[in-house]
Amino acid sequence: MSSTATLHMAQQEIMKDDEDIDLIQKSNEEHRVNFLLAIPEELCDYIMQFLEPDDLICCEEVSSDMYKFSHQQYLWKRFCEIDWKGKVINKFTSQLFKDGERDWKNLYYDAMCDGEREQMTPEDLRNTKWTYQSKMRGYFTGEMVFSRDHYKSVQNFGGGEYSVDLGVWRISEDGRTIYRRGTLSFPSLKVTRTEDWGWIAEHQFTDFVCVQDKIL
Repeated sequence: MSSTATLHMAQQEIMKDDEDIDLIQKSNEEHRVNFLLAIPEELCDYIMQFLEPDDLICCEEVSSDMYKFSHQQYLWKRFCEIDWKGKVINKFTSQLFKDGERDWKNLYYDAMCDGEREQMTPEDLRNTKWTYQSKMRGYFTGEMVFSRDHYKSVQNFGGGEYSVDLGVWRISEDGRTIYRRGTLSFPSLKVTRTEDWGWIAEHQFTDFVCVQDKIL
């Protein structure tokens, strides 16, 4: 058999295979079933409750029906209630205690991203209550708040309490240091984030820990 005839036969086989593939694809499309339309909505809702947030995000990309089921706000509110448990109450987590409609999906991801933030803002500084204790021999404890312009402290030393105003404090531009403005010498405080989305500020003499309420 000549090479031309062999080539012709090979081309015929390829064309036949292509036709078979087309027939199979056409048959599959004709018999394709959207399982979400084939089962009750209550069952779809039940299945969705076993998925994780990243799973729901993947489901949203499948079809408009999957988007509808995976975007239901009660699912995302449930994730907020579970994953925010034990976290400090802030502008995100406090939404659990308020009435009205919420975009719980966006709130969930905004809160999780904010929880990974390591830079403190002036708003964080002013809205955080702190407790502290000294590392020095003259041991004392106390509570403090940073107002808009001043740092006010109530100290407990030797069984007595007294109020101290240590002047104006600011957050550094990188959000990692609290420092005092003025002539009074006082070491800057290094700021770090805690796993419960709170803060710790410390220097060589004293530890400061935020004492905000948490989600139970």
